[in-house]
Amino acid sequence: VDNVAIDEEGQITLVRLVGLSIGLGIVLSYLCFRSFQVTTAVFLVGAMSAVVSLGIVGWTNGNVDAILMSMPSLVYVLGISGAVHIVNYYRDAVREHGVAGASERALAHAWWPCTLAAITTALGLVSLNSSNVVPISNFGLYSAIGVLASLTFLFAFLPSALAVFPPRFRNQSNANTSSAAESEGRVAQFWEMVGRFVIRWHWPVTLGCVLLMIAVGMGLTKVQTSVKLLKLFDPSAKVIKDYAWIEDQIGQLVPMELIVHFSPDLIQPTREEITQRREADTLTDEQRHDFFFRLNTVERVEVVGLIQAAVSEVFGNGGQEVVGNGMSVASFVPDVPFPNRAGKRMRGIFDQRIEQAMDELLAEEYLAVDDVDNHELWRISIRVAALSDVDYGAFVSELKK
Repeated sequence: VDNVAIDEEGQITLVRLVGLSIGLGIVLSYLCFRSFQVTTAVFLVGAMSAVVSLGIVGWTNGNVDAILMSMPSLVYVLGISGAVHIVNYYRDAVREHGVAGASERALAHAWWPCTLAAITTALGLVSLNSSNVVPISNFGLYSAIGVLASLTFLFAFLPSALAVFPPRFRNQSNANTSSAAESEGRVAQFWEMVGRFVIRWHWPVTLGCVLLMIAVGMGLTKVQTSVKLLKLFDPSAKVIKDYAWIEDQIGQLVPMELIVHFSPDLIQPTREEITQRREADTLTDEQRHDFFFRLNTVERVEVVGLIQAAVSEVFGNGGQEVVGNGMSVASFVPDVPFPNRAGKRMRGIFDQRIEQAMDELLAEEYLAVDDVDNHELWRISIRVAALSDVDYGAFVSELKK
């Protein structure tokens, strides 16, 4: 159910991201350049880069997961960014020397800055490949490859498109207007004013930026990371509502196992083994004394039941409300009589019957015996609330206590 929900939400997210990215890229490109040819060329660079980046995943037999779904949009935006740089170089080349040869001159100026920007971006993305979380590792690797692949379209397709379908930019050599009139309007004048201000007051601006970086960077101390499956979903997603309903009506859903170890020096031999030793005259008084202080089968079941009860008391509905009801061998055994004179005989019967059912317990996997050191491992299966923000590291530590 989780996997199906992730697939569905991933497809919805991909369509939403692609739609927003395409719309934003086209609108901003047209507002900046006021040219249908330039807008189309810039869009195609971003679109082809995104498609190829996703195709590379298929060519390398990779798997597209919920996190990798956002990779095409990232590569699309970065591809458009590089295309805008080259178009600006092209516009400057047209103004200085005309349309003839403008694509070549623009590429000669742009190839190194664009390559450097793509390489540094790819290095930042590929650093995510060191993550032990596979979806994050794949996202970093394929995003870095996609960014580098976008250079092919920046250096091959875009200059060709500008040469075949040259947009109309004014040639500065034929213009006899003032410098103010030659600017790109109010936006360009505004940024020219900002630039002059920064140059004049460079020390206060630098100091202010550093202080702002430090102040905003303090927020890093409050960042909380999570790779929980359900954190990938929006709180209003159907699968989250289903989880909430099931846990409210039935019980917690996330399985967790608690293993109780009994070393051989704590385990009392079975009645059959003691009888065999007694008949073979190999049971010494010292061994008999030692066996007396070990735990017989019914006592080990009681220990498991006590631990299960303690977990429910501390973490269950009466405590922290983190876990639901547990299940162990003790769950299937009637209440063991108290070890007083009246209950002694009944406890003996319980012990004998549990010993006889050992093979059954081993088959049900609530009990296992380590083949190497003969430790007994008794399993307590508990359920943790799926929608609770449980710190599993701290929870396991508290559980051990």
